[in-house]
Amino acid sequence: MNAVIQRVSFPKGRRVVAVSDIHGCLDVFKALLKKVSFCPDDILVLVGDVLEKGTQSLETIRFLLGLSQTHTVYKVVGNVDILYEDIFEDFTRENGETLMSYLLRRDRAQGILHQMSREIDFPINETMDLVRWRKALLDRFPQELNFLRGWPHILESEKLIFVHAGLTAAPLEEQQAWQCRKNDDFMAQGLSFPKMVVVGHWPVSIYGRDNLVNQNPCVSREQNICSIDGGMAIKHYGQLNALIMQDGDPEQMSFVYESPFPWVTALDAQEESVEPVSIVWGRDRQLVEKLDHMGDFTLCRQIATGRTLWVSDGMLYMDGKGRLCSGDETDFHPAVRPGDRFQLLEETSRGYRVLFQGILGWYGGRIRR
Repeated sequence: MNAVIQRVSFPKGRRVVAVSDIHGCLDVFKALLKKVSFCPDDILVLVGDVLEKGTQSLETIRFLLGLSQTHTVYKVVGNVDILYEDIFEDFTRENGETLMSYLLRRDRAQGILHQMSREIDFPINETMDLVRWRKALLDRFPQELNFLRGWPHILESEKLIFVHAGLTAAPLEEQQAWQCRKNDDFMAQGLSFPKMVVVGHWPVSIYGRDNLVNQNPCVSREQNICSIDGGMAIKHYGQLNALIMQDGDPEQMSFVYESPFPWVTALDAQEESVEPVSIVWGRDRQLVEKLDHMGDFTLCRQIATGRTLWVSDGMLYMDGKGRLCSGDETDFHPAVRPGDRFQLLEETSRGYRVLFQGILGWYGGRIRR
């Protein structure tokens, strides 16, 4: 199926605020809108994956329903925003079995369909009647389900293209819907475009810029691509990014981020570490081997680079092939001055794990909470 394209014109004098991959984290999303002083003069573009992963998908949809009545809100569909299709489409034996399999997965227990089911006191289990369940959801949640219908795959303005996951080299009119929703590692494909393409879907930390776990928007002027997914609800310490463009002009671009962790103030200075080691997922960079263990940390060698760092035991896991892996980890110590503010992620035996200006790192000084 070809992608659905919506073409818009952004008026002069208005900010365009783009947010992707909210993933049902409504409290963080609200805090982010407050941080950017979002107002009715602004234009909000939701770059897909509004739902799932987090615990507030249903509340997020209801909030956006209200916001759409008072503000200008545009949407493009993400790969997890299409659950409505399972509700509106007629059941066949095949899609009914697929839906049941989805509903019974443990990792989906916080999803929007489970949240709806709990609100109407309709238990999800192996013996549930899908037809009766579907009717109950349609009767109780017509506004919420209708809100999810008909989102375009591509939003195009004079200078910008918004798409959840990415594009191919084909002309815009020939883009395929499924590739717009799911196009992994988009910025590494070597494509370039005449207009700035704003995408989400692929957490930007995966690109491993400057050997850091960097969750800030990743911009390539050469390719004309800006990737903004900060890994909210996907990464252990993900953040939600807002890309801000005055008049919808990619030459006037800034960003703000928010995450659910508390802000603290540094009381001591800290020098920036030299040649940091960081582990990010993808291209087998997450594969490690144990060298030593002390307390709640394990000294690991990153197999891809041969470099070593201490990894929190909570970050270690075995993949489906039985290989030892680490979640996003780093030994980076950012340059900090007394009075600097950052978010405290965790207090450990090796210091404070922090999110400093959107970059994962460590702080060894004193803090004021």
